[in-house]
Amino acid sequence: MAIPIAIALLFADTLPTMIGRPKLPLFAALACAIAMPALAQDGFAADGLIVSRNQVRIASQISGQVMRLPKRDGEPFNAGDLLVELDCGILQAEIIAAEKRQAAAQARFEVNARLDRAGAVAKGELRITKAEAEGAEAEAEALRQQFRNCTVIAPFDGRVVDVHTAEFASVGATEDLLTIIDDVNLEVELLVPSTWLKWLAPGTAFRFQIFETEQILDLTVSQIGAAIDPVSRTISLRAAIAEKPPGILSGMTGRAVFAQP
Repeated sequence: MAIPIAIALLFADTLPTMIGRPKLPLFAALACAIAMPALAQDGFAADGLIVSRNQVRIASQISGQVMRLPKRDGEPFNAGDLLVELDCGILQAEIIAAEKRQAAAQARFEVNARLDRAGAVAKGELRITKAEAEGAEAEAEALRQQFRNCTVIAPFDGRVVDVHTAEFASVGATEDLLTIIDDVNLEVELLVPSTWLKWLAPGTAFRFQIFETEQILDLTVSQIGAAIDPVSRTISLRAAIAEKPPGILSGMTGRAVFAQP
């Protein structure tokens, strides 16, 4: 790949003038050189990257102090495991107070409802106490919903990529806590010349050799990108790794080889 790129850089300014076309920008010449199909000994080749279907940066939904942070960088976890716990003692006390106000408002409404059946209370007073009871219930529920944000539970099986805080640290709402990754559902992502679309389709088989481990995977194209990059004349595609061999990590790189069409 180094030779075509060098040639593109050398002639980016001179070649268009020689053939009577408008001058091609340097970055476009470089992109075109990169997009040229590479023909391996047994087919077309393109470099690719192993990526996760799910990589999530988790931020705190509330302000508080971190009380528990059981996982560290690189540690695995299962769906449903506790990842972060914040100190929500004050919020818990607010919930208790809100539930007391709700109970009092509900009691006043029930008293007025009985008086209404006897014709001993104004309709306006009944509506007011009903609205107060419903408002107190909504306030208590809002606090209970907020309390659920005191803990962060793992949404899938995976590993911790990075920890952005520490135990006993104070965090604010929207502050990053963790970055986690699904290391089970992995895919190979490729950027290939758009001219390959003449023969490339979902289900097309290819072999992918991982540079870091030298393992070879037999894969099939599962998804083709929705649009072509007009500058580099490339399109992205993905292939799911159905059965992940041991030792494979997101971020590893390799080369995909497709049989000649």
